[in-house]
Amino acid sequence: ASASQTRFDQQAAIGMGLTCVSGYSDTGIARYAAIWKRAPAGQWKACHGLDAAGYQQLFDDLRHRGLRPVMVLGYGDGFYPA
Repeated sequence: ASASQTRFDQQAAIGMGLTCVSGYSDTGIARYAAIWKRAPAGQWKACHGLDAAGYQQLFDDLRHRGLRPVMVLGYGDGFYPA
């Protein structure tokens, strides 16, 4: 997740937006496959490892800033079921 977040931050900094992502478990290790494209400037946020309460808190906080979810992905990481 930390490597995925770093890549997300790098891509967003050069004007790339995430158009599709897939999270999956590879023998207990969370992996991600992503497709990027040039995107208009804006606010982008990626988060990993949220439980239901954490997701709700983030959703509420971002909604108050005028943001909305574009993509939400749930998956099991091999240790915690989806």
